[in-house]
Amino acid sequence: WGIGIRLKFSPQLFKYAPGNAPQLVAEKVTYAELMPNGQDVLYCAMRAKDSDLAQLIEDDITDLSAYDEKRQAEIQEMRSKMSEEEGLDPIFQDCYVITSAGTKKIQGAVVSAASLEGKSGFVVGYSMDEPQAVKLSEISSFDEALYAYYSELMYGEKQVFVADKAGNVYTLQDKGVDPTSIKVSNDGKIAAYFVQGERNGENVLMVKALDGKSEAVEVQKGVETISFLGDSEALAYFYNYNGGLGSVGLFAENASQEIAQNAVGFYTSTDRKEMFYLAGLDTTTGRGTLIQYDGKEKREIDQDVFSFQYKENGKLAYLKNYDINKEIGDLYYYDGKTTRLVDSGVTAIYMY
Repeated sequence: WGIGIRLKFSPQLFKYAPGNAPQLVAEKVTYAELMPNGQDVLYCAMRAKDSDLAQLIEDDITDLSAYDEKRQAEIQEMRSKMSEEEGLDPIFQDCYVITSAGTKKIQGAVVSAASLEGKSGFVVGYSMDEPQAVKLSEISSFDEALYAYYSELMYGEKQVFVADKAGNVYTLQDKGVDPTSIKVSNDGKIAAYFVQGERNGENVLMVKALDGKSEAVEVQKGVETISFLGDSEALAYFYNYNGGLGSVGLFAENASQEIAQNAVGFYTSTDRKEMFYLAGLDTTTGRGTLIQYDGKEKREIDQDVFSFQYKENGKLAYLKNYDINKEIGDLYYYDGKTTRLVDSGVTAIYMY
């Protein structure tokens, strides 16, 4: 099964399978992307129908005779406007995911949305509540209702949400959520993200179970980067970065622990439940001990390591015995079990 996307000037979104004619999916499309799994498509589109003018005003007046002639005329004029067939141009867009099973709406009243990296199949975005109607008894013209409507659109509170392609939506209630930091475990059970600290704007790491009932948990302040270990729910993070050095932490089974201090080169593999970093750094030579950690046990790969680059499946290349004055060292390769010398007099590693 496969799909293709074609955006026309309308703009319209089409899908097609090889050998079949393109099929129209949606009109007034504002955004579309192929999701990281290479199969599903996320798209957002403006609502097809205009907004009913009656949604702007709640007619709470039951006795028109209670008002003087001038006020009665104002009320009648606004009621006449509310009954007009022509409405406001659509303001909100809704977002959908196309899968092999069909098209599913995942969120309405969306400001913007994008799919998350990885295999989780989740979408992140901003949404907001639709403006509340103003009471007819509290305004004197239709323009006042329009002003209130657009003011709420402009200044109303926007909420950060994550949603899966089945349409389950989870709103992140914390203030100052950075939507670009959000990561979801591959099994879709845990979300991790940053909120901005109120005092100094530092990244505060939050973790939330996506079960529809659990509250978010604060894990650590001063966090630089986060990543789940492979397809597990164990979350690795690098924090307290200062002068090139930092600490490595792990959040797993609802508890956090410090793994290492004075570490550099923090890296988590996306294909295995492992992280790598340099510990015990000598600030004079820039060398340290290369450590491999799977969330349970630490393994020392080698000492006097200057830098490393991860390849795949637990394999990596690294520079050892590097002379920062001569800018040369020994190149080693680690196959996940043993190390071997590849070459000497090497300046840098370039992995393709």
